[in-house]
Amino acid sequence: MKHQLQRISINIVLLIGLIHLFASTASATSPESAQSPFIYEIESLFPMYFMDGYHIAAGVRWKDIRVRASCIDGGYYDYEPNNQRFERNLGTGCGLFLGYYLWKNLHAYVYVEAQNYIVHDRDTRASERFDVIDIGPGLGYQYFFFSNVYLQPAIHLYWRKKQEKYVAGIKYTLRNIDVSPTVRVGYRF
Repeated sequence: MKHQLQRISINIVLLIGLIHLFASTASATSPESAQSPFIYEIESLFPMYFMDGYHIAAGVRWKDIRVRASCIDGGYYDYEPNNQRFERNLGTGCGLFLGYYLWKNLHAYVYVEAQNYIVHDRDTRASERFDVIDIGPGLGYQYFFFSNVYLQPAIHLYWRKKQEKYVAGIKYTLRNIDVSPTVRVGYRF
């Protein structure tokens, strides 16, 4: 199922790109074409594809306001590589982001994400699932190259309710705060 979702998200990105290419070619030859006040973007945390996961996001910008929705499966990325006992992987989740452009391509945002973490005991591979609602602020910058393609480094803060469960008989505490640096690649239509 995961590989099907990866292929589907890649195909959606390619399809949207082709539609944009044909639409922009058609509008360039049409004198009555009008410029839309909305700017559309798709983007991805592309490293997730190398970790047996996926991420796809779509957003719309109007003036300095940006709204974006995303879905992710974190694959086997370990959020706690220095923890000798437990491994924490992001399972699946979807979120909604509301941003504001402060200066040029620098934007601040707030978000809410419903997602889950899978915590494994490194020795026994026993696991527990933690369902969470993460909220928080973020800050990112879009570096454009190749006209409409951008790289977007960002940092955001995850806030959530602290949870505790026993994994293989040992108490694990899912902390209530994480700082997460990210890098997305995107395309602006």
